[in-house]
Amino acid sequence: MLLPLIITFCLCAVFCITPLALYLTWLGSINKRSRTTVIGGGWDFVLTTTGLSGFILFGGGVLISALQSNLRYAARGNWEQLQQAWGEERLVWGMLAFGYLLIVCGAVLWNVLARSWTLAVYNVGREPVELAIDEVLASVGVPASRFGNVWANDRQLVQLDYFHAFRHASVRVLTNDQRLAEELDRGLRKRLADVPPADGQAAGWLLSASVTCLVTVLCSILLLAYFLYLVS
Repeated sequence: MLLPLIITFCLCAVFCITPLALYLTWLGSINKRSRTTVIGGGWDFVLTTTGLSGFILFGGGVLISALQSNLRYAARGNWEQLQQAWGEERLVWGMLAFGYLLIVCGAVLWNVLARSWTLAVYNVGREPVELAIDEVLASVGVPASRFGNVWANDRQLVQLDYFHAFRHASVRVLTNDQRLAEELDRGLRKRLADVPPADGQAAGWLLSASVTCLVTVLCSILLLAYFLYLVS
Protein backbone atom coordinates (compact mmCIF):
# COMPACT_ATOMS: atom_id res chain seq x y z
CA MET A 1 0.00 0.00 0.00
CA LEU A 2 2.86 2.38 0.78
CA LEU A 3 4.78 1.44 -2.36
CA PRO A 4 3.37 4.26 -4.57
CA LEU A 5 4.22 6.79 -1.85
CA ILE A 6 7.78 5.46 -1.59
CA ILE A 7 8.20 5.68 -5.37
CA THR A 8 6.78 9.22 -5.33
CA PHE A 9 9.22 10.20 -2.58
CA CYS A 10 12.16 8.81 -4.58
CA LEU A 11 11.03 10.68 -7.69
CA CYS A 12 10.74 13.89 -5.65
CA ALA A 13 14.28 13.43 -4.37
CA VAL A 14 15.67 12.83 -7.86
CA PHE A 15 13.89 15.67 -9.65
CA CYS A 16 14.13 18.22 -6.82
CA ILE A 17 17.64 17.63 -5.51
CA THR A 18 19.52 17.02 -8.79
CA PRO A 19 19.30 20.66 -10.03
CA LEU A 20 20.16 21.86 -6.52
CA ALA A 21 23.24 19.61 -6.40
CA LEU A 22 24.46 20.96 -9.75
CA TYR A 23 23.88 24.54 -8.61
CA LEU A 24 25.78 23.97 -5.35
CA THR A 25 28.63 22.41 -7.33
CA TRP A 26 28.81 25.51 -9.51
CA LEU A 27 28.71 27.78 -6.45
CA GLY A 28 31.50 25.81 -4.82
CA SER A 29 33.65 25.95 -7.95
CA ILE A 30 33.44 29.73 -8.37
CA ASN A 31 34.20 30.23 -4.68
CA LYS A 32 37.41 28.23 -5.15
CA ARG A 33 38.69 30.54 -7.89
CA SER A 34 41.70 32.76 -7.34
CA ARG A 35 39.64 35.77 -8.43
CA THR A 36 36.20 37.23 -7.82
CA THR A 37 33.27 36.42 -10.09
CA VAL A 38 30.88 39.19 -11.12
CA ILE A 39 27.50 38.28 -12.63
CA GLY A 40 24.57 40.46 -13.62
CA GLY A 41 21.74 40.33 -11.11
CA GLY A 42 19.24 39.03 -13.67
CA TRP A 43 21.45 36.12 -14.68
CA ASP A 44 22.25 35.41 -11.04
CA PHE A 45 18.56 35.11 -10.28
CA VAL A 46 18.06 32.82 -13.29
CA LEU A 47 20.86 30.55 -12.06
CA THR A 48 19.39 30.45 -8.55
CA THR A 49 15.94 29.69 -9.95
CA THR A 50 17.41 26.91 -12.09
CA GLY A 51 18.98 25.39 -8.99
CA LEU A 52 15.59 25.43 -7.28
CA SER A 53 13.66 24.45 -10.41
CA GLY A 54 13.06 20.93 -9.18
CA PHE A 55 11.30 22.18 -6.06
CA ILE A 56 9.43 24.85 -8.03
CA LEU A 57 8.23 22.63 -10.89
CA PHE A 58 8.06 19.10 -9.51
CA GLY A 59 7.16 20.23 -6.00
CA GLY A 60 4.57 22.56 -7.46
CA GLY A 61 3.14 19.67 -9.44
CA VAL A 62 2.79 17.65 -6.27
CA LEU A 63 1.08 20.61 -4.61
CA ILE A 64 -1.35 20.96 -7.51
CA SER A 65 -2.09 17.26 -7.30
CA ALA A 66 -2.73 17.65 -3.59
CA LEU A 67 -5.45 20.15 -4.44
CA GLN A 68 -7.24 17.40 -6.30
CA SER A 69 -9.28 15.11 -4.08
CA ASN A 70 -8.35 12.15 -6.27
CA LEU A 71 -4.84 12.19 -4.81
CA ARG A 72 -6.26 9.84 -2.19
CA TYR A 73 -6.19 7.11 -4.81
CA ALA A 74 -2.41 7.31 -4.91
CA ALA A 75 -2.28 7.08 -1.14
CA ARG A 76 -4.42 3.98 -1.27
CA GLY A 77 -2.18 2.39 -3.85
CA ASN A 78 -5.02 1.99 -6.40
CA TRP A 79 -3.32 2.68 -9.71
CA GLU A 80 -6.46 1.94 -11.76
CA GLN A 81 -8.48 4.52 -9.85
CA LEU A 82 -5.71 7.07 -10.29
CA GLN A 83 -5.70 6.50 -14.05
CA GLN A 84 -9.48 6.83 -14.12
CA ALA A 85 -9.30 10.09 -12.14
CA TRP A 86 -6.72 11.46 -14.58
CA GLY A 87 -8.94 10.58 -17.53
CA GLU A 88 -11.93 12.30 -15.96
CA GLU A 89 -10.20 15.44 -14.72
CA ARG A 90 -7.14 15.91 -16.90
CA LEU A 91 -8.55 19.19 -18.27
CA VAL A 92 -8.78 20.62 -14.75
CA TRP A 93 -5.30 19.32 -13.91
CA GLY A 94 -3.94 20.80 -17.13
CA MET A 95 -5.49 24.22 -16.42
CA LEU A 96 -4.08 24.22 -12.89
CA ALA A 97 -0.63 23.26 -14.16
CA PHE A 98 -0.74 25.91 -16.92
CA GLY A 99 -1.84 28.61 -14.47
CA TYR A 100 0.91 27.64 -12.04
CA LEU A 101 3.49 27.73 -14.85
CA LEU A 102 2.32 31.20 -15.89
CA ILE A 103 2.67 32.46 -12.32
CA VAL A 104 6.19 31.02 -12.03
CA CYS A 105 7.30 32.47 -15.38
CA GLY A 106 5.80 35.85 -14.50
CA ALA A 107 7.54 35.92 -11.13
CA VAL A 108 10.89 34.98 -12.70
CA LEU A 109 10.56 37.61 -15.43
CA TRP A 110 9.61 40.31 -12.92
CA ASN A 111 12.59 39.52 -10.71
CA VAL A 112 15.00 39.42 -13.66
CA LEU A 113 13.84 42.87 -14.78
CA ALA A 114 13.90 44.20 -11.20
CA ARG A 115 17.53 43.10 -10.83
CA SER A 116 18.75 44.59 -14.13
CA TRP A 117 20.90 47.16 -12.27
CA THR A 118 22.22 44.69 -9.70
CA LEU A 119 25.57 42.91 -9.66
CA ALA A 120 26.26 39.66 -7.80
CA VAL A 121 29.87 39.29 -6.66
CA TYR A 122 31.12 35.91 -5.46
CA ASN A 123 34.16 35.05 -3.34
CA VAL A 124 34.79 38.57 -2.10
CA GLY A 125 35.24 40.36 1.21
CA ARG A 126 33.13 43.30 2.33
CA GLU A 127 35.91 45.88 2.65
CA PRO A 128 37.23 45.52 -0.94
CA VAL A 129 33.68 45.95 -2.27
CA GLU A 130 33.13 49.09 -0.21
CA LEU A 131 36.44 50.51 -1.44
CA ALA A 132 35.53 49.68 -5.04
CA ILE A 133 32.20 51.52 -4.73
CA ASP A 134 33.98 54.59 -3.31
CA GLU A 135 36.49 54.55 -6.17
CA VAL A 136 33.86 54.16 -8.89
CA LEU A 137 31.75 57.02 -7.50
CA ALA A 138 34.84 59.20 -7.36
CA SER A 139 35.84 58.24 -10.91
CA VAL A 140 32.50 59.37 -12.36
CA GLY A 141 32.71 62.62 -10.42
CA VAL A 142 29.76 62.02 -8.11
CA PRO A 143 30.32 63.03 -4.47
CA ALA A 144 28.50 60.73 -2.09
CA SER A 145 28.24 59.98 1.59
CA ARG A 146 27.61 56.58 3.07
CA PHE A 147 24.55 55.94 5.21
CA GLY A 148 24.66 52.35 6.43
CA ASN A 149 24.68 50.19 3.31
CA VAL A 150 23.65 53.00 0.96
CA TRP A 151 25.80 55.63 -0.80
CA ALA A 152 23.89 58.84 -1.53
CA ASN A 153 24.09 62.62 -1.93
CA ASP A 154 20.75 64.31 -2.65
CA ARG A 155 19.56 60.96 -4.01
CA GLN A 156 20.34 57.32 -3.42
CA LEU A 157 23.09 56.01 -5.68
CA VAL A 158 24.37 52.57 -4.71
CA GLN A 159 23.31 49.93 -2.19
CA LEU A 160 25.45 47.08 -0.86
CA ASP A 161 24.12 43.87 0.69
CA TYR A 162 26.82 41.55 1.96
CA PHE A 163 26.43 37.93 3.10
CA HIS A 164 29.47 37.02 5.14
CA ALA A 165 28.92 33.24 5.35
CA PHE A 166 28.75 32.96 1.56
CA ARG A 167 31.44 35.59 0.89
CA HIS A 168 28.88 37.10 -1.46
CA ALA A 169 28.01 40.72 -2.21
CA SER A 170 25.02 42.19 -4.00
CA VAL A 171 25.63 45.69 -5.37
CA ARG A 172 22.63 47.61 -6.70
CA VAL A 173 22.60 50.89 -8.60
CA LEU A 174 19.69 52.95 -7.29
CA THR A 175 19.80 56.20 -9.26
CA ASN A 176 17.05 56.93 -11.77
CA ASP A 177 19.47 58.84 -14.01
CA GLN A 178 19.90 56.43 -16.93
CA ARG A 179 23.26 57.83 -18.06
CA LEU A 180 24.69 57.83 -14.54
CA ALA A 181 23.32 54.34 -13.89
CA GLU A 182 25.07 53.03 -17.02
CA GLU A 183 28.36 54.65 -15.99
CA LEU A 184 28.15 53.25 -12.48
CA ASP A 185 27.20 49.80 -13.72
CA ARG A 186 30.07 49.73 -16.22
CA GLY A 187 32.57 51.04 -13.70
CA LEU A 188 31.46 48.66 -10.96
CA ARG A 189 31.63 45.63 -13.27
CA LYS A 190 35.20 46.45 -14.22
CA ARG A 191 36.39 47.45 -10.75
CA LEU A 192 34.75 44.60 -8.84
CA ALA A 193 36.28 42.03 -11.18
CA ASP A 194 39.72 43.29 -10.10
CA VAL A 195 39.25 43.24 -6.32
CA PRO A 196 41.20 40.57 -4.41
CA PRO A 197 39.27 37.36 -3.68
CA ALA A 198 38.18 36.23 -0.22
CA ASP A 199 39.50 33.19 1.60
CA GLY A 200 37.22 30.81 -0.32
CA GLN A 201 35.93 29.36 2.93
CA ALA A 202 32.40 29.03 1.56
CA ALA A 203 33.60 26.68 -1.18
CA GLY A 204 34.27 23.82 1.24
CA TRP A 205 30.83 23.52 2.74
CA LEU A 206 29.09 24.32 -0.57
CA LEU A 207 30.88 21.40 -2.22
CA SER A 208 30.15 19.23 0.83
CA ALA A 209 26.46 20.09 0.52
CA SER A 210 26.65 19.27 -3.18
CA VAL A 211 28.16 15.85 -2.49
CA THR A 212 25.48 15.16 0.12
CA CYS A 213 22.78 16.04 -2.40
CA LEU A 214 24.34 13.84 -5.07
CA VAL A 215 24.57 10.89 -2.65
CA THR A 216 20.89 11.40 -1.76
CA VAL A 217 19.97 11.39 -5.45
CA LEU A 218 22.01 8.23 -6.07
CA CYS A 219 20.36 6.43 -3.14
CA SER A 220 16.94 7.53 -4.38
CA ILE A 221 17.67 6.19 -7.86
CA LEU A 222 18.78 2.85 -6.42
CA LEU A 223 15.68 2.63 -4.24
CA LEU A 224 13.49 3.59 -7.17
CA ALA A 225 15.05 0.89 -9.35
CA TYR A 226 14.58 -1.67 -6.57
CA PHE A 227 10.93 -0.88 -5.96
CA LEU A 228 10.16 -0.75 -9.68
CA TYR A 229 11.74 -4.18 -9.92
CA LEU A 230 9.40 -5.39 -7.17
CA VAL A 231 6.39 -3.98 -9.03
CA SER A 232 7.36 -5.60 -12.34
